[in-house]
Amino acid sequence: MRDLKGKQGSFLASTKDYDFVLGMHNRNLIIPVVGDFSGKKALAAVGEYLRKRKIAVSVFYVSNVEIVLLDWGSYEQFSDFVKNVKKLPTDDRSLLLRSTFAYYGPPAQLPEYQLCNFLQKVPVFLREFDQGRYRSYSGLITTPSITPAGP
Repeated sequence: MRDLKGKQGSFLASTKDYDFVLGMHNRNLIIPVVGDFSGKKALAAVGEYLRKRKIAVSVFYVSNVEIVLLDWGSYEQFSDFVKNVKKLPTDDRSLLLRSTFAYYGPPAQLPEYQLCNFLQKVPVFLREFDQGRYRSYSGLITTPSITPAGP
């Protein structure tokens, strides 16, 4: 996939990009999580692991789990997910990385693509949740986010 400036965005786009991701993997800086993101175990275990090592989350790839929780599940499930995000050690630079579909009309959507990836700062996400701004998935993906054209 290319960004708004035409730059290839995959970690496979160049040897340098691949080596960077491989280096993170080799240093155990990429943690795959399999589990219920609104449950009591998966994210809590990641938070505990990171806290013991005094590491803040830099990027949390949530894919499209919020669609499932907000639109196909219940607001309570989404609230439990947010409680789990609050348990993760984060800082002002921590980001959520989302993937969504053109169907939902994300602001950064490019017309020739069916998928859109975008970022949001974790502190912004948590603050806006606490303000009651996320009642639907559509509302979530149209909040202040860092997009390819943004800051």
